[in-house]
Amino acid sequence: MKIAAPAGDVLNLITTAAYAEEEAVVDGAFNAKSSAEKSGDKIVKITTERVDPSRGPNGKPIKDKKEKSIVTSDWDIEKMRSNWSTKVPGMEKLVKISGSTWIEADGAGACRLCEKGSVSIGLPLVGDIIAKGIADDIKKGFPEKIKLIEKKLKK
Repeated sequence: MKIAAPAGDVLNLITTAAYAEEEAVVDGAFNAKSSAEKSGDKIVKITTERVDPSRGPNGKPIKDKKEKSIVTSDWDIEKMRSNWSTKVPGMEKLVKISGSTWIEADGAGACRLCEKGSVSIGLPLVGDIIAKGIADDIKKGFPEKIKLIEKKLKK
């Protein structure tokens, strides 16, 4: 998705704990708490503990049922790339969500935020339906993430 801001500015914003918390809420989390750790000048690890709506067998969020998850994102600052994974405590063997996010320069003063990932839910009959619901919601949330990034960078 194209962002009307330089790649370096976007990278500096999205590799902060404060941004990760706001992004989680834009994604549909009830709340989130993040921390960021630096390892030298090249790596930033962001860990976000989220409370999201649980999912029904149809893949749709259940607004009055909560589920905790932990998203860990390891950013390589030089490459402007992150590998991330999501754990749902107690369901690590059933729920597998992971992927990569990266930033590419796209002309003067603009960039592209790219993401590729996979969702697998190891439940017979309904696992694929739930995984598709999660993936669809992630995709639907991209425009809101772009709006959040552009708004934060204008301040």
